[in-house]
Amino acid sequence: MKAINLVLIFASFFVFTSLVAASTKFDLFIWVAHWPTSLTTTPVPKNVTTFQIHGLWPEYDNASWPQYCTNEAFNVQKIMDLYPYMEEYWFDLYEGSGGTGLWEHEWDKHGTCAINGQVSSLTTQHDYFQTGLQLYNYFPLLKALGQSNIYPSSTAVHTVTELTDAIKKGVGVTPMLTCNYENNKHQLEEVRFCVSLQLKPIECPSAIVSKTASSSGCPKSDKDIYILPIIH
Repeated sequence: MKAINLVLIFASFFVFTSLVAASTKFDLFIWVAHWPTSLTTTPVPKNVTTFQIHGLWPEYDNASWPQYCTNEAFNVQKIMDLYPYMEEYWFDLYEGSGGTGLWEHEWDKHGTCAINGQVSSLTTQHDYFQTGLQLYNYFPLLKALGQSNIYPSSTAVHTVTELTDAIKKGVGVTPMLTCNYENNKHQLEEVRFCVSLQLKPIECPSAIVSKTASSSGCPKSDKDIYILPIIH
């Protein structure tokens, strides 16, 4: 009887671990950038001059996602060769200069799932952050906005449609926008893009678009969104 019970236990464990492994197989990534002054009025270093990466998030087509997939701890020593680029393009706006809390959070929640073997070039902690940085090349947001004469300003305001169209025209795929409301102003907070498992920009699945729009915080039609200048 004990032998039979052990067989059943091991069989159940195999089924459980197989289901867990299957559940972490995601469909795409969301690459997210945020605008510095939407998150902090504290002066940032002079090298922070543009949208900063928030994270690279594995996602399912149905707008849910895997998270905290392994216990591998964040180790900044593993990305020291990337550090100058991280401080320029993935700056921790929450902790400021020298802060690594954002990087640790993004690794723990999203990076541990991104390195599950689905993408051959994504198998280590270093790969995760390097990939996030490399994807920036597809999304020159300030340049895209500038091509439509949209620049950071303390007086100019825009609609969601104006910003979305300008970014799509400059980048080639449709962004998803989120806003916050600070000091009596709606501010552009984040710009999100979907990325395939081949690490190419793609249009987002409808479920993800709908879920993001439902909680975006952006005014639906009013010309009321600021992109405030970065404070140095």
